[in-house]
Amino acid sequence: MEKVIWSRTAEERLRENITYYAEQNPTAAWRIYVEVLERAEILAPHPEIGRKGRVKETREFVLTGTPFILIYHVINNQVEILNVLHGAQRWPN
Repeated sequence: MEKVIWSRTAEERLRENITYYAEQNPTAAWRIYVEVLERAEILAPHPEIGRKGRVKETREFVLTGTPFILIYHVINNQVEILNVLHGAQRWPN
């Protein structure tokens, strides 16, 4: 794999979630944001690290220590992050 790309939906969901956390604790929100971005990059060399997704042809990378799950698939030798879910959200919905 060469790189990780983010869909518009995934970017929007991450931003929405981080904005929500920032209202309570801006410092923690920033830490979580940076951690999510850094850990997403692990998928480039190791796309199989996530579990098989509940939606066909997707995988789910649980970001332990954060409330988030990255929903992604591999296409054209790239990892595309499709969505960012809070662990309490239903998927698919």
